[in-house]
Amino acid sequence: LFVDLLARFGTRAAMLPKTFYDDFIEVCRQEADHYFKWHERLEDMGVTYGTLPVHDGLWRAAYETRGDLLERLAVINMVHEARGLDTYPMSRKKLSNARDTKSVAILDKNFSEEITHVAKGVFWFTFVCEQRSLEPKAMFQEIVLKHIKLPLKGPFNFEARAQANFDKSWYSDLST
Repeated sequence: LFVDLLARFGTRAAMLPKTFYDDFIEVCRQEADHYFKWHERLEDMGVTYGTLPVHDGLWRAAYETRGDLLERLAVINMVHEARGLDTYPMSRKKLSNARDTKSVAILDKNFSEEITHVAKGVFWFTFVCEQRSLEPKAMFQEIVLKHIKLPLKGPFNFEARAQANFDKSWYSDLST
């Protein structure tokens, strides 16, 4: 997803600083690591990575947001990746209760990195809005209304989202 983001939106015409590319190259590396760790873990459990419905949702969202960097950042980083922050406590509890320490270790490592992915999405979304003279919160909400079946699902991990500099006023009006 993030290689596509760089290839699709990272042209000279985008007028993005080098740090944009640095940030998303780092995200690409981390996401590749997440993929390989989960691929191996799921294989150990007799499940093929990509066969679960959750795996397809991000690709559909990437296709739907192929025309605009703001839409991609809002939907992938600030909705889907942020949802991963929200589901972390319950997922961790289930895996811990099942005494699946290998999966817990993968989940814990990924969680801390996902906070930075959401933070990068928020930062660059705001940056591009400012370049385009758009109000970031209003633009985020407009994009979510266009692309996401509402309401946004809670409960929200407000603490993790705050660590990612994702203010709850941006998304709380869009939830139940």
